[in-house]
Amino acid sequence: MIAPLTVIRSQRGLTLLELVIALTILSVLASAILPVAETSVKRSKELELRRALRTIRTAIDEYKADYEEAVRQKKINKSIGETGYPEELEELVEGENWGGLYDYRRKYLRRIPKDPFDRYDEGWG
Repeated sequence: MIAPLTVIRSQRGLTLLELVIALTILSVLASAILPVAETSVKRSKELELRRALRTIRTAIDEYKADYEEAVRQKKINKSIGETGYPEELEELVEGENWGGLYDYRRKYLRRIPKDPFDRYDEGWG
C-alpha cells in the first residue's frame, strides 16, 4: 500500500509565509528600539558635554583667581578694560606665570576637552 503524499513529505525548513511573518515582527521590534538607542547616545553626549564644560569652567575660575591674587600682590599691573579672564581657551593649556606669583608657568588644563556634539572638529565657540 502506498502512503499518502502528505505523510511522506518531511516537515523540514520554513514556509515563505513563516519567514515573512518573522521578518515583519523583527522589523517592528527594530523600529521600536532605534529611537531608544538614539536617545541613549544623545544623553551620553550631553553628560560628556556637561563634564567638559565643568572642567573648562573650573580652569577659568582658577585662572581668574590667580589673576586677582597677582594683582593683589602687585606682581602684575591691571590694565584698563582687562577682566582677568583668558581671551582664548589655549591660554589655559599654555599656562601663565603671573609676574612671579609662581616659580613655574601654571597650567590650568592639560588639553582642551573635545565638544562631543562638534562633528566637524571646529572647536568651542
